[in-house]
Amino acid sequence: MENLNFTDVSYSELKDDIYYTAVQVAEILNEPVTTIRNWAKDESFGDLLELKRENGRRKYTKKDIDNLKFIKELVDKKYSYTQIREIISKRGFSFGEYNSGLINPNDPLGFEALAIQITQKQDEKLEIMKNQILDNLKTFMEIYAEAQNQKLNYALDEFNESLDSKLERHESSTRKLLDDIETNQKNRDLELLDNFHDNLEESQNNFKSSLNEIKETFKVSYVTKEEIESLKRKKTFLGWLKK
Repeated sequence: MENLNFTDVSYSELKDDIYYTAVQVAEILNEPVTTIRNWAKDESFGDLLELKRENGRRKYTKKDIDNLKFIKELVDKKYSYTQIREIISKRGFSFGEYNSGLINPNDPLGFEALAIQITQKQDEKLEIMKNQILDNLKTFMEIYAEAQNQKLNYALDEFNESLDSKLERHESSTRKLLDDIETNQKNRDLELLDNFHDNLEESQNNFKSSLNEIKETFKVSYVTKEEIESLKRKKTFLGWLKK
């Protein structure tokens, strides 16, 4: 017997070549394990189910679980064990075993059992469809998540490239600015030096001009003094003559 974790077993996962325990069947059908074991007794439905045993324990196939599910449907509709046995004896467990010629319009149990079988088949198909949808949704989410991751990675790569480019441009601009500042500083120093030289030359020229003016003034003063002395001598000489 293959032991399965019954909490991980659903009806749509049942396999034909695997045997299941009463505990697993109870979990699958959402019934107490005591109920499953009671239905499996010969005085209940065991003789109709024809369950196999191993080491004295009953073991259940997928077909056995389908039959128990049919019994569960009838029990849920409040049929007595006697009525359920009668339906199974006449109609069997599966929809395929029903013979339309055996359905008596005056036999409401037959129509009810047929309706239950149809509902059961529909439920099985719905369960299969639901699991297919969930599988498809899971696949879609995985593909979507992968696409989002690729998109995010692409965006990060573009961002890093853009950041590197901006940093390079910023570094280039900063280097150019520093070069311009250094050049301007040199030009400013040269300009200041030129201005100082011009100012110095102008000051020297002004000094020379002032010095020349002083010399000229001194010459004029000297000439004037000489003239005065000469006039004084002449005046003295004339005065002497008059005597």
